[in-house]
Amino acid sequence: GFVKMLKIRRFKESDLDGVYETITLAFETASIAKVYEPDKFKIWHDMYTKEGILNYAKQRHMYVAVYNEKIVGCAAGKSDEANDGVCKLCIR
Repeated sequence: GFVKMLKIRRFKESDLDGVYETITLAFETASIAKVYEPDKFKIWHDMYTKEGILNYAKQRHMYVAVYNEKIVGCAAGKSDEANDGVCKLCIR
């Protein structure tokens, strides 16, 4: 059979709805809430509005994972002196 590959590419503004859906789904599942303290979870939940995601993408190297033409994950990283190579990842 035919195997479809997961594609990783840079974020484009046209990806915003898919990235927002992916992040929202992650917040709606118990996985993130179980790993982080409630106060940090609340801060991140409030930060990841559509406008917040666009601002975040402008400040970092943001990537999306695409499978069957649908965004199934996203990651953003920023390399600087204080925190070299930090990456946040969200997968549905």
